[in-house]
Amino acid sequence: MSEENNADHEHVVSLGNKLSLLRQKLGLSQADIAAKLHLHSAIIEQIETDNIPNIPNVFIKSYIKSYAEIVGLPAEEYSPFLHIKSNQQPKRHMKNYSQKSQHKRLGKMIFFMTIITILIALGITWFSVWNDNNNNFIEISHYVSPPKEAVNNS
Repeated sequence: MSEENNADHEHVVSLGNKLSLLRQKLGLSQADIAAKLHLHSAIIEQIETDNIPNIPNVFIKSYIKSYAEIVGLPAEEYSPFLHIKSNQQPKRHMKNYSQKSQHKRLGKMIFFMTIITILIALGITWFSVWNDNNNNFIEISHYVSPPKEAVNNS
């Protein structure tokens, strides 16, 4: 029965408590761990109280893994927590802050407007040249035949 109580007691001890106990056994403060991990001591305190900060899982996993390595906690003891934590937090979809699609649409619109403008300019040029050529033609109906004497002399 005492084995069952010990097993229940081990399940009650959270990962944060384990890390805190191991840190205290080594005689390290939260500030020491924070300095080694290059973090604020508030994050270490949140990890030890199992109040995981609202930051991406990648960072939390890395912080806990590094913290566990410093205090000597085996990976078998903290990896189930990381697995549970990764399943609890909803996956975030990255927003696309790129404006490539807007640039593509704008680029296509500018391209087609340029083509239309060139076609209109060519059409106006062709029409004005055609109109000028039509105005320069002389109608043949006003043609006067040469006198018959000039034709016979030649």
